[in-house]
Formats: sequence, C-alpha cells, structure tokens
Amino acid sequence: MYGRAASVYRLIALGTTALGAALGGALARLVDLRAPWLVAGCTELAVLAVVGRSLTSRAVERRPRSRSAPPGRWQHDARAARQAGRRKGAAC
Repeated sequence: MYGRAASVYRLIALGTTALGAALGGALARLVDLRAPWLVAGCTELAVLAVVGRSLTSRAVERRPRSRSAPPGRWQHDARAARQAGRRKGAAC
C-alpha cells in the first residue's frame, strides 16, 4: 500500500513540475523574469493561509477519529505501559 501511495505522490509531483516550468517560462517571456517568482510566492502564501488553519494542533485534536481504523502501535504501547504501571503500583 505504501508503494502505491508513494508512486501517486511521485506522479503528481514530477508531472506538475514540467507543467509549472512551461507556465513559468511562458509568464517570464510575456511579462518579466521576476514574474514567475512573484506568482509562485503569492500562490504559496495563499495556500498557507487556506491550509494553515487546519494544520494547528487544536484543529487536529478536534478532528473526529475514525471508528473503523484500529489504534496505532504507539497507542498499544502506551496502554500496555499504563497497565504495567498500575499492576506494579498495586503490588506495593
């Protein structure tokens, strides 16, 4: 599954690189050599403004968890450590 996801990521990233180079070259030819850099910077700032709100820790914590997905390994390890600590504390 990871290989398929990585291949889709590579296809999108490498495929859009050629498209961006063509658009940047056309923009530089029509306007100025600095125009593609200005457009790229403004686009990144716009994406950051839109997506940045959903990447805060508070937004991630508020996001509902899927009931169908099993807990991650770290959750199993933490649960086992808590249970071991309780047993150890109860024996004292």
